[in-house]
Amino acid sequence: MTTKIEYSVVFSVIGSFVFYFLGGADTLLKVTVSLILLDYLTGFIKAIMTTGLNSNKGLKGILRKTMYLSAIILSVLLDKVTHLNEAGLSFRTIMLLYMIGTEGISILENLSIMGIKMPKKIENMLEKLKDEVPR
Repeated sequence: MTTKIEYSVVFSVIGSFVFYFLGGADTLLKVTVSLILLDYLTGFIKAIMTTGLNSNKGLKGILRKTMYLSAIILSVLLDKVTHLNEAGLSFRTIMLLYMIGTEGISILENLSIMGIKMPKKIENMLEKLKDEVPR
């Protein structure tokens, strides 16, 4: 019983730190993380259906997706030091919308390669999200 409580405390503390550095567990973050996972899943299935699995490529994909968290943390820290979010400009929001656009487009590409077509309006909306982010 004590071990169970200790594990829950440890996971609660770790979760609190993670969500603090990611700027909170709001809808924007949940959608972004969901799309990151869905993109990896569709890429995995696409590989099975087309070229076959490659463990090295899969590991690189996992590492790349994990590094997205670094980009989110960077944007949260920029918001904290610049205070531009008080003026309505949030680096975190820009970063998450960009990721939603790029991950969404990647999912559509994976689906298309597997023979699943999606409405052009969805692709256009994702392109707009991705392209409206200043570089």
